[in-house]
Amino acid sequence: MAVFLIFMAVLTVVSNHADEFITPQVTTQTLAPQVMGGTIYQNCVPLKALHKEGVKRYVLVVSKSKSTLGTETVAEQVYVSVKHKNSQYASLDNTLTTSQQIIVKSNKSVGPGDRIKVKE
Repeated sequence: MAVFLIFMAVLTVVSNHADEFITPQVTTQTLAPQVMGGTIYQNCVPLKALHKEGVKRYVLVVSKSKSTLGTETVAEQVYVSVKHKNSQYASLDNTLTTSQQIIVKSNKSVGPGDRIKVKE
C-alpha cells in the first residue's frame, strides 16, 4: 500500500509539471524601430526571429487556437517581406501589427501550429 501511495504522489507531481517539460517555452517581442546605418527603420525584428522557406521569409507569432481541449496558445506562421536588414535586425513590411508577439527564442524547436508557452 505504501508503494502505491508513493507512486501516486510521484505521478501527481510529474503530471502537474509535465507541461513545463513538453511544451516549448518561448520568448517574444513586438515590432520596434531600430537605427540601421544612420536611418530609423520601423517594424524591426531580430534576425533570429526570421525563418526561411525556399525564397519566402516568415516569422512565428503567438496565436490562440480553439481545440477539443479548449483554447491553446500556438505558434502561427506569418509570411513577411524584408525591407532592409543589417547584422542584427530586419525591417519588415506592414504585414504584422505592433501588438503581435513575435517568437524570438525557444528552449525547443518550434514550428507553425505547435503548442507553446510564453515566458513571462
